[in-house]
Amino acid sequence: MNIYVSSVNIPGIDHIGENPLPVLRDPKPHRETADTGTLRPEDKIALGENISQRVLPYLSQDRYSRDKKYVNLKTVVMENGILRAEFLTGFGGRLRSLYDLRKKRELLFANPVLQPGNLAIRNAWLSGGIEWNIGHLGHTFTTCSPVFFARVKAKSGEEFLRIYEYERQKGIFWMLDFHLPDDSEFLRLHARIINDRDEAVPMYWWTNIAVPEDPATRVFSSSADVLYTDAAAAGEWREKNKDNDEALRRPPVFYGHGTMPHIDNEKGRTFSFDASIPRNFPHSMDFFFQNPPAITSPWETAAYKDGFLFFMRNTQPLRCNKMFCWGNGRGGRFWCDYLSEAGKGDYLELQAGIAPSQIHGYTMAASSEISFTQFFGSMEAGTPEKLYLPWEEARTYAESLVENTLKGETVLAAGARYKALAEEVPAGMEMLHTGSGWGALEALRRKRLGGKAIPAGLVFPESTIGGEQTPWLSLLETGKLPAQSEGSLPASYMTDIVWKPLLEKAPPENKGKPTGAANYLAILLWENLKTAEAVAIWERELESGRSGGTESALILRNLAAAARHQGDPKASLDYMKRAFAIEKGEIDPAFAEEYMRLLLHFRDYEETWKLFKALPEKTAAAERVQLLAAQAAVEAGEYGFIENLFQRELSVIQEGETTLTDIWFKAEAQKTAKEQGRPYTEKLLEELKKTLTPPKNIDFRMN
Repeated sequence: MNIYVSSVNIPGIDHIGENPLPVLRDPKPHRETADTGTLRPEDKIALGENISQRVLPYLSQDRYSRDKKYVNLKTVVMENGILRAEFLTGFGGRLRSLYDLRKKRELLFANPVLQPGNLAIRNAWLSGGIEWNIGHLGHTFTTCSPVFFARVKAKSGEEFLRIYEYERQKGIFWMLDFHLPDDSEFLRLHARIINDRDEAVPMYWWTNIAVPEDPATRVFSSSADVLYTDAAAAGEWREKNKDNDEALRRPPVFYGHGTMPHIDNEKGRTFSFDASIPRNFPHSMDFFFQNPPAITSPWETAAYKDGFLFFMRNTQPLRCNKMFCWGNGRGGRFWCDYLSEAGKGDYLELQAGIAPSQIHGYTMAASSEISFTQFFGSMEAGTPEKLYLPWEEARTYAESLVENTLKGETVLAAGARYKALAEEVPAGMEMLHTGSGWGALEALRRKRLGGKAIPAGLVFPESTIGGEQTPWLSLLETGKLPAQSEGSLPASYMTDIVWKPLLEKAPPENKGKPTGAANYLAILLWENLKTAEAVAIWERELESGRSGGTESALILRNLAAAARHQGDPKASLDYMKRAFAIEKGEIDPAFAEEYMRLLLHFRDYEETWKLFKALPEKTAAAERVQLLAAQAAVEAGEYGFIENLFQRELSVIQEGETTLTDIWFKAEAQKTAKEQGRPYTEKLLEELKKTLTPPKNIDFRMN
C-alpha cells in the first residue's frame, strides 16, 4: 500500500474568500421542529436540541465566483493495486474519488469540476465524494478549508493516513485514520472525536457520501424503520392503515407521496410511488433509517440496474443512515448540474450519523471520546433482477449480499484493532499537508496557562500560526491585542470561554490606537449566550467615544444584528443606518447587503433602489447586492436591470432559495396586469405561478 502526495487538474475556481462580518448565533440554541405524526416518544428525545444557527468563531466563506479555469489541486492518494483513494487537502480532507482499479469503475460521484455553492454552514460547499461533517448541524466548518494530513507509522510498523484538525467552536479534536491493507477491497476509516474538557459539548457527525444516481438507483439499509419527513405521505399512510396495529402508523421506506405539476390550469393530481428509488420523488427529499443498538454493524447501499452496488458498513455508535436526493423536479435536476457540469451532476447521498436524524441533538460528555469504524466498497449482485423485487424482499437480498461480501464480525474486529492504533503514541509521523494554526495556538495556550496536553498522535507545528492567530498570540504572550488599522476589519474571532479573562484584562488601546478588545469580548459573550452583557458592552463602547471610524461602524452593525435576533427589526434598521453612514459602502460589500436586506424587510423599495444606485461601483457589482437590488427593481419597474441579472450565472444562490423565480413571477404578473389593463394583485400572481414556467437557468426551486 502506498501513500503519496499528488494533484488533480480540473476546471474550478481558484479562490474562496471570507466575509469579514461575524455571523451572530441565534440566542435560542434549540430549534422548534414539526412532527409529521409518525414520531414515537423515544423519537422525540433531543429533537431540535442545540441545532440553531452557529457559525462563529469561523467567518462565512461567501466570496467566490463561477468563472472556472483549470486549477491544480493538491491531493493525497492511498493505493493498494485494488483501490485508489484520492483526498483533497485544501477541502476538509474530502475523499474526492474512490476508484476500483480492477473493475475500472469509480465508486463515488467524483465531481469533474470544483464549483462551490451556497449550501454549507459557512456558505461554500462542494458536491461529490465523501465529506466528514463534524461539530454542528450542516456541511462542516472546514469543508472548504485545509486540514492536516500525515503518514503515520504504528509501533507495529503498519502505515496509515491520518487527517485531523482542532475544531474551534466546540473546542474538540478530531482525527480520521484511513487504512488500506494490500489485499483489501475496502477503504477503512477509524474516526476519533476527543472532548478532553471538563464540560459536555453539543456534537454532530454525519459521513456524507455522494454516489452516482440514475432513474433506477435503489437504496437499502440494515433497517426497515425510517423517520419520514414527508408529511403528506405520512398522513395518507395513517389514513389507509387507521384500523391496523399502531406499528403501521409510520410509512415504510418504499411508500412515498407526491403531487404532479400543474397542467392546463388543473390543480394537479396526487400519486403514490416507491420511495426506495430516489428519482421517483417529485422534489428533494431525505429520510433516516433507524438502526437499533442490536444491529452492531449497520450498513447502507445504493444498487444499480446492472447489479453493481456501492455500500458502507460501520460500527456503532454511528447508528443511523440517511438518504438524500434532489428528486425528479426541474429545480432539483438543475441543482445537480449547477454544482457540477451540464449533464454530469446526477448524484444522491448516503449518510451515516450518530443521532436519529440531523435535527436531533447529541451531547458529548465531559472528558469523553466518540470513535467508530467505517468500511467503503462495492459488490456485485449475482441476480440483479432481485434488487427490484418488492422492497422488503429486495432489502433481504441486499442484506445477504452485504453479509456475504463483508461480515459484520469482520467490521467489529477491525474496529477494535484500529481503535487501539488510534490511541497509541505513533512510532513516527510524516506531515504531508498542514491545516490551520488554531491547533498550535491552543497547544501554546494550554502550555502557558496550564491544562491538559494536546492528545497524543496530533501534531500542530508552531510554524502554522499565521495572520488570523497573531492577535490572539499577542494577547496570550503580552496581555495586549495589536492596534487595529483604520479601514480594516478583524481577521478572526474567538468564542472559547477560556479566553474571557484575557480579554477582560486587555487594554482598549495599544500605542494610542483602538484594539477592538471590547468588541472581541462582546462577541465571545454573545456566542456563550450572555447576550445582555454583550449588548451592554457594545453600547458602552459607543458612549465612551473610544471607538471611531471602522470600529464604530462594526459595533453599530453588531448591535443591528443583535436587535434583529431579539425581535426588534426597527432598532436593527436604525443601528444599520448609522453604521452605513460611516461605512458608505467603501469598506466591504457586506455592510450594504445587510442594510439593503433590512430596508427590504420594511418594504422600503424606493430607499433600497436609491441606496443601490449611490453605491461605489465595486460594491454595487457584488452578486448579493445585485440580487437584493433586483427585489427593489421589480417594484420600480426597472425590468432592464432584472433581465440583465437573469442573464448572469450567479454563485450566491442558497439551497432552497427562490429569490430569482419570485422576482421573475412578480415581473411577469406586473407586465400581464399592464397588458390586460387590470390591477396587479396577489391573486393574479398566484394564477401565473400555476401556468408559467420560469427560465431554467434561474429555477432553483427544490419543491
